[in-house]
Amino acid sequence: QDRGRGDGCWNKVEMCQGCHDMGMGMGMGMGMGRGETAPKLGGQHPAYLEKALKAYRSGGRAHPVMNRMASMLSDREIGEIARSYGSSAPRTAAASPAGETQQVCAACHGPDGNSVSDQFPRLAGQREAYLVAALRAYRDGRRSDAVMGPQAAKLSDGDIEQLAAFYAGRTGLGGKQPQWGGRWRGGGW
Repeated sequence: QDRGRGDGCWNKVEMCQGCHDMGMGMGMGMGMGRGETAPKLGGQHPAYLEKALKAYRSGGRAHPVMNRMASMLSDREIGEIARSYGSSAPRTAAASPAGETQQVCAACHGPDGNSVSDQFPRLAGQREAYLVAALRAYRDGRRSDAVMGPQAAKLSDGDIEQLAAFYAGRTGLGGKQPQWGGRWRGGGW
């Protein structure tokens, strides 16, 4: 049921919130393994989110839940979902001094993890457990990317934990509700 929100895309955003909780304290959706956590999406670059969803849909990026969810989305729905989550600007703060490994990451992700390019995701404020899982997946070859694969291959578990703690502790991605172009006429969640 659409509940007066303009079209069925909003229902798909609500479905996404089961795992990507927009900062409401959950984020541990169904179908996720013990210790796995879904990334925060509020404030992420819409173009990056769209690219990621299309990669899940095509099978170019593997995750059993996300592949299934993305397979149900049209290009229009992917674009609207990406824009709805990316519509809120990330919170910002001054960068802290970074170690050598963090300085390498800063080339793409920014000195404080708030990338200005939509080609690279914002890391600041992301969940620490998600960052650890993602970096290990790149390092171990379970997640593929021409840039991240070689960078992560050099990382020890200690490096990964340090990076994840650093970026999770930065101010950035937040728990803002997605904006849906003014089409939502409902009175609350």
